[in-house]
Amino acid sequence: MNQKKDKVRMNLTRSLVSKRKVSRIKTLTKRKRKSRPKKFNLIRSRKKRKLRLKRNSLARKRLTRGRRNKHKKSRVLLRIRNRTILVIDHSVPLYDQDTGSRNIYQYLKLFVRMGLRVKFIGANYSSPQPYTSDLEQLGIVVLSKKYNHDQVLSWLRKNGRNIDYVYLLRPYIAGRYMEAVRKFTKAKVIYNGVDFHYLRELRKYEIDRNPETLAFAEQIKAQEFKIFAKSDVIYTVSEYERSILAAEMPDKRVVVIPTYFYDQPFPLGGNMGFDDRRDITFVGGFSHLPNLDGVLWFVHSIFPIVKKSLPDVKFHIIGSNPPQGILNLKSEDLNVTGFISDDELLSYYSSSRIVVAPIRFGAGVKGKIIEATAHGVPVITTSIGAEGIMNAGEIVIITDSPEQYAAEIIDLYQNGSRWSEIRNRQIQYATQYLSPDFATAMLIQDITNQPVRIAQG
Repeated sequence: MNQKKDKVRMNLTRSLVSKRKVSRIKTLTKRKRKSRPKKFNLIRSRKKRKLRLKRNSLARKRLTRGRRNKHKKSRVLLRIRNRTILVIDHSVPLYDQDTGSRNIYQYLKLFVRMGLRVKFIGANYSSPQPYTSDLEQLGIVVLSKKYNHDQVLSWLRKNGRNIDYVYLLRPYIAGRYMEAVRKFTKAKVIYNGVDFHYLRELRKYEIDRNPETLAFAEQIKAQEFKIFAKSDVIYTVSEYERSILAAEMPDKRVVVIPTYFYDQPFPLGGNMGFDDRRDITFVGGFSHLPNLDGVLWFVHSIFPIVKKSLPDVKFHIIGSNPPQGILNLKSEDLNVTGFISDDELLSYYSSSRIVVAPIRFGAGVKGKIIEATAHGVPVITTSIGAEGIMNAGEIVIITDSPEQYAAEIIDLYQNGSRWSEIRNRQIQYATQYLSPDFATAMLIQDITNQPVRIAQG
């Protein structure tokens, strides 16, 4: 009995000793930790710092090209801020009346956004409202509002040394001012022909076979190439035209710039689907002869074929300055609107199932096609209409014969899956190529001589 008690007492003693040892060990460990905190924390801090630097270095390497270029672009824009650009066009842009005016108005706003001081001359020396006031509210000085032609030349003589860039448009305007610009300034001269006018006249000759048209085309060509030679940079909206000039003047810098760009997300004007849309629409000002010819060709040669298969379809003809020959077309199936507001135009784009651009002659990128693409409305056009548009076959339907043109309209009008597929490709195209960043990247190269790539997609 006593032996059992002794055994129990020994086990209890061992247990207590064991617990004391564990407690003692923990206490010693704590004391050790407390006795070397500075050294331990210093080592730990150094390891953390090295790890953090390593992570930061890897993070910097992982920055996308687009983000790096964004910072580079910002630095470049700071360097060009407060430089002066003089823009000369035929008139103050009537931006809601024709695609050409809308184009130059967008670029004027972009110059201001880039930090440039913008001076503008409208060579017809008129000040239409509210368009002139709109430019002035952007901070643009409209010289043609205050001066006539002789006074503008006098102003150029006095102030030419303060001009860094001159942006000239159209051959008949550039021809009037090029000599004075070269004489009174040391500015870099950028010429935007809008399109090659001689090429447009040559194609018109292929249709009318009028010797006077051919003679005029040759006259315009000589004038345009004279302007090309005196310019530092040539802007075109068409890759096709760039290739022509590259062959003729291989040492000249020629740049393809976007016809349009938009700040809003694509598609513009909402997401009405195939079933919510109807009818066919044409958009284009009738001061431009190819538009007049194209509408008449469509109405007389294509639309009658379409009506046989689609008896309820209507054709909406939208554009400023319609001549009497167009106004006389108005009927139950043919809606001639004339000039309409931007809000009304947006309504037509949002409700139309198909846009047509039946262009048989002309040059450059057709603004009406780019505009319809931005709105996500499938377009049917000709090979001339599609010319110069990058990967045109993916975003528009191209055909030249009246019979095939009508057949494409009839098929697309009734084929929702094909319509949606084209619309989706249009939206992707617009997102990639019709942004202000893309246009800015093109301009920066010639204003700073530093290429800046903008990430696409």
